[in-house]
Amino acid sequence: MDSSRGARTAVIVGAGVAGLTVATALARKGWRVDVAEIDPRGATAGWGLCLTGPSLRALDALGMAGACLAEGSGMNVITHVDVNGQITDEVRLPRLLGAHRPAMVGIARPGLHRILSEEAERSGAVVRNGLTVTAVDEEGDLVRVRFSDGTVRTTTLVVGADGIRSSVRSLVGLTERISLGGIADAAQCSPRTISSAFREGFGLPPLAYVRNLRLARIRADILTSTDPVGVIAYRWGITHLGRFAGEYRDRFGELPSATAARR
Repeated sequence: MDSSRGARTAVIVGAGVAGLTVATALARKGWRVDVAEIDPRGATAGWGLCLTGPSLRALDALGMAGACLAEGSGMNVITHVDVNGQITDEVRLPRLLGAHRPAMVGIARPGLHRILSEEAERSGAVVRNGLTVTAVDEEGDLVRVRFSDGTVRTTTLVVGADGIRSSVRSLVGLTERISLGGIADAAQCSPRTISSAFREGFGLPPLAYVRNLRLARIRADILTSTDPVGVIAYRWGITHLGRFAGEYRDRFGELPSATAARR
């Protein structure tokens, strides 16, 4: 990666799902894109994952959903069973790609990585494994990036797609997480005071209060909307429908499908 200046250039750190998808999208728009992946073997850790409706919709916008569906196994229903294997409930997933395509697909990570890598490189992005970023400095409207091999690049955009322990976020000072302690500091009181205030006012600790509030809003939407339960859940930021259904049942004594049946 030679040092260069100019508009519409991007350095993406991390060649996982997010990094390669962004690389494809930018390269197709005419950006010059370089992707740095610290693992010499490529970012394929783990065995498999499920691509839910929103993920498939995003991939479909880039023309890659078909390849993922062909590589993996499509599904439309989540079935809950008890300890004896008896079916207790079914959650029908929203088919965001249309009635004739699966709502979700289970796919092996190596297969997904191959699809995303090939498409990124086909679109013009350059992917280099065994490389990462060691320094990031702003220079006016541009960013000066130093790589672990000693090379330097001046670019328009830097994307940190290098996971939960992102080196890019650390280099640019975005390492702080929102926490109860941080909220307490901002309110100039102790975490115990914050927790006590929630317990006295709402009868719950802060995180439980937020969870219950979201479940209540979802329940209200289920009762007043004709949208499928899965669509409503996605709208409220739910990413794991099976876990959501369990929390919903614990809170309201019935599964979301039972609530929807009364509409």
